[in-house]
Formats: sequence, structure tokens, C-alpha cells
Amino acid sequence: MTDVRTQCERAVRIAASEEREAHRDLLERMRPGDQHWDPSEDEAYRARLARWRAASQALVDALDRLHAALHPERAELPQAGPLRSFAEHRRTSAR
Repeated sequence: MTDVRTQCERAVRIAASEEREAHRDLLERMRPGDQHWDPSEDEAYRARLARWRAASQALVDALDRLHAALHPERAELPQAGPLRSFAEHRRTSAR
């Protein structure tokens, strides 16, 4: 059990580090709505956003695995599922 727990804790630390780095990269560069936004940057911004979303999902997944390792009797708790954009959330919430 301790070996699995150690592996899960390490995975959470790695995933958290990647998520922080991707989020910092997303916020430090130009974004749509910035005063000097250049539409030619749209593709690069979308790539940074996709990287952050993937890193965030990886962190959620790692935390779910750690929870399952620490609490096998409660491992059936609902999973967070894939992240959705705000627009996707609004579309499904409006129904």
C-alpha cells in the first residue's frame, strides 16, 4: 500500500508542477482581449490553453488516483470528468 501511495503522491507533485507551469505560461503571454493583442497569436494562445487544460485534467486524475489509494473503501466517489470550457458549460447548463 505504501508503495502505491508513494507513487500516487509523486504523480500528484509532478502533475501539480506541470499545471502551475502551464498556467503561468498562459497568463504571462498575450491573451485575447489584451490591448496589443495580435490575431496572428491566436493559434499559439490556443496551444497554450490546450496545454493548461491537459495539465489541469492530469492533476485531477492524479488526485483521483491518490484518493482511491488512500481510501479504497470510498474509491467509488464520482469522478470530476473532463474539463469543459465556459462556453460548453453555459450551453449544457442552459438546457
